[in-house]
Amino acid sequence: MKQYLAQVAAPFGQKLVTRSGTMAQLNESGCELSKQFYKNGAEYQEFLAYEYGSTHYFLPGFTLQQRFLLCRLIPEFKEIFGEKDEFPAASKKFKKGELEY
Repeated sequence: MKQYLAQVAAPFGQKLVTRSGTMAQLNESGCELSKQFYKNGAEYQEFLAYEYGSTHYFLPGFTLQQRFLLCRLIPEFKEIFGEKDEFPAASKKFKKGELEY
């Protein structure tokens, strides 16, 4: 997804990094939040903490179907969306094995 965003929009400003504690010896109270904004309004966020991590992409102007197709075409998400999965009619969670997306 980072490469896709870099292809369709230029970054807007520097990446913002906010830390609590030290990342070198991350303990239960330390965390790091990184954000990058793009000129087309998109946003990339990564949050790292003790035994936890999450990544969020905000793509303004995309329909639910366009987002679904984009995720299906990017190899990073091949375990989540298969070629035979139908377009979602509404926002919902997907479950593949033990994992929920």
